[in-house]
Amino acid sequence: AMLLLLSILLARSLGAQGYGDYVYAVAIASILATLAQAGAPQLILRDVAVAHDTGDRVRTALIVKRGLILVSVLSLITICFAATVFAWRWHSGSFTADQGATYAAMLVLFPLIVLVTMGAHILRGFDRIRTSQLIELWARPLLMLILVAATFWLFPAWRLPQSAIIVQVAACLLTLVVIGLLFRRLTTSGWLNWRSGTASQWLSLLKSLLPFASISIAMSVQAQADIIMLGFWMSSEHVGIYRVASQGAALVAFSLPALNMIFAARIAAFSARSDKAALQLMLTRIARLAFASALPLAVVLIFYGGTLAGLVFGEQYEQSAN
Repeated sequence: AMLLLLSILLARSLGAQGYGDYVYAVAIASILATLAQAGAPQLILRDVAVAHDTGDRVRTALIVKRGLILVSVLSLITICFAATVFAWRWHSGSFTADQGATYAAMLVLFPLIVLVTMGAHILRGFDRIRTSQLIELWARPLLMLILVAATFWLFPAWRLPQSAIIVQVAACLLTLVVIGLLFRRLTTSGWLNWRSGTASQWLSLLKSLLPFASISIAMSVQAQADIIMLGFWMSSEHVGIYRVASQGAALVAFSLPALNMIFAARIAAFSARSDKAALQLMLTRIARLAFASALPLAVVLIFYGGTLAGLVFGEQYEQSAN
């Protein structure tokens, strides 16, 4: 809900062209963040959930430390690669000054997204599902919404896509402070000073990471490929209008992320115990809940999508129904 309100605010404040630049930069940030994560949040969630379920606090803390080190190193490598590509495109005159500033801010944003995502998954592994949901679905989006609204209201000249991304950076930093404070309560004292593992343990971690990395990268590319391809071939205005249409379609499956957050740790625990009956029952219930919540929204958008887009996002987005 908060992300939808943020999208409405940005679409109305930036206009179709500015919103298109913002959306394109965020899509690139999402893919870069996925490359930097390489599936680590899902793997660490599983391992933390299993270790926490057995009550092994030392092993749990070491898993957390290895995961944070891994995504930090991968983020640094990804930043270097992305900065080189953008510097080359800037030198070749591929985008305007405002677009360059937006992409530069995006390079600061995506490593923070990686750390916030990692922290949220670790909290779920500790069975702090409600806390994780509160941070990821409410606290950070609410911070972003408040900061964007305040910035655009107090400083109308800052109604630019790069300003919106800089505000997201501030929201991510505040979120990381909260997550850090929670970690101090959940992990064993002094865990940062412990060794992060032997070479064989790191090798085993990297091998386990491969299936998670391939799946997460494939899913991210699938989710963002349309925006990336459209932004490469068409104008920013087309990207903004298309994004409004795709957001309307995404509302149909709004319950899936929430259901995943609620049940991910339990699914990992059932899988570790090889309790196939309980796992099947839980997956069946999740599928039924997702379908029941999606059907009414799908019917409304099929018949009144264009009218709703114009009323909510602005008149220039009415053509998104086409």
